[in-house]
Amino acid sequence: MRKATYITTPSDFTKKGLIQYIPKTDNKKIYTLYNGIEAKFKPYPEKSQELKRELNIEGPVILYIGRIANYKGVESIIEAYRLARNKIKDLNLVIGGNPDYNMIKIYKEWKSKYKDIHFMGFIPEKQVPLYYSMSDILIAYSSSSEGFGNTPLEAIACGTPTICSSLKVYREILQDNAIFVPPKSPQLLANEIIRVLKDNDFKNNLVQKAQKFIERYTWDAVGKKLEKVYQNLLDN
Repeated sequence: MRKATYITTPSDFTKKGLIQYIPKTDNKKIYTLYNGIEAKFKPYPEKSQELKRELNIEGPVILYIGRIANYKGVESIIEAYRLARNKIKDLNLVIGGNPDYNMIKIYKEWKSKYKDIHFMGFIPEKQVPLYYSMSDILIAYSSSSEGFGNTPLEAIACGTPTICSSLKVYREILQDNAIFVPPKSPQLLANEIIRVLKDNDFKNNLVQKAQKFIERYTWDAVGKKLEKVYQNLLDN
């Protein structure tokens, strides 16, 4: 950190953390450069419906994609889904991703206990945009620190509204283009799931407003900012 001429971080939250834990770091040499979202993340209305038929899913879908780790809040997502299903009988939950070592036993128990949940395991990269497009809500519900948070932005780029835990980094990255719920609060999460699925105007407004916002996360926009950092390095 101290030897580097410049440092780039994916969020101001990460930048502040570096300064906090390495206090002699020069603030002026740290640049926040948000991660870019690849062009493949866009709506796929026809292919996503084909996927839904292949998975034999009918009704609205809530989606989680990511590592199955304790802090990712998957257990709370499952509980919220079951609470919301009392109001929306044909609701579906799709979980993509593999468990880490500490969660293997619990993950196997979930698969045995919750036969109505679609546990997909690892989802190939080329299929991820189709899963976003197929879903009515993407949930990112970590209970502890994240450095950025790609999945909410990828889902928004695919036209899918997002519910996130109220971590500082999610609020920084997504601003008012997602719904925020305190972590480890499955009843509150269930309430927001129901609101999004029951209120089409609210859902559509959230999605439409986010489409202009997402443009700042294209790799073209991010690349231009990174190019300026490189140019400063060369000039100095």
